[in-house]
Amino acid sequence: VAGADFTGLALDSLREQILEPTLQTIDQELMDVPLVRAQLLQSIAVTAKELGLLEFENTPQRTALELRREELGDGHRLTLESISSLGVLLEDRGEFDEADSYLREALAGRQQALGGEDVDTLASFASLGSLRRQQGLLDEAEEYLTGALEGYRRVAGNLDPSTLLSISH
Repeated sequence: VAGADFTGLALDSLREQILEPTLQTIDQELMDVPLVRAQLLQSIAVTAKELGLLEFENTPQRTALELRREELGDGHRLTLESISSLGVLLEDRGEFDEADSYLREALAGRQQALGGEDVDTLASFASLGSLRRQQGLLDEAEEYLTGALEGYRRVAGNLDPSTLLSISH
């Protein structure tokens, strides 16, 4: 028992027994309802990310983005959510150049479609700040993170969880 990786075993079991069969069912049963399929794939990708299954998350995240681009267009809030989520996934995997491309696309799209004071736009500022910090570009990181924090304070107030999380960064 000593040295056994019970967490790894549990995650493998979740992936094999729940997540993979769910993806197969979604692909088989929901081909004719792409937006429902995209929402479920996005939810699975978020769940996989929260579990630390970054490799597993990649395919449903990319497919959700592709479906949303096709069905809703690039400027829709849900498409922008998928673009941002893919950028964050890539950042978590250390693929900074590709992450940068998606995170910048999400920020530009959100600024245009939602405005600079929307919480999703502010989240994009924070995501780019986080990426810049990981890249060692601290001056740029500070600009993005300060912009996000100031925006959250204006939009949501000092005690909002988004503001408080932004302060911690």
